[in-house]
Amino acid sequence: RHIVYNEQKAYVYSEEKKGNTLVLCPPDDLGISRTESDVNELKRVYNLGRQIALDRLDEIKNFLEK
Repeated sequence: RHIVYNEQKAYVYSEEKKGNTLVLCPPDDLGISRTESDVNELKRVYNLGRQIALDRLDEIKNFLEK
């Protein structure tokens, strides 16, 4: 399972280098599980992702205009 995940991740980043995709992800591990149910933790990672998108909004717009 982890082998397929790592292959897919490598593919996504290779497509980003070619300019075919724009990858938005946190710079560090989020420190939560896939089955997190703590509302405060979910809000924390949501807000982190939202801030990443807001910080890169011009880049997102430029990518979508290509």
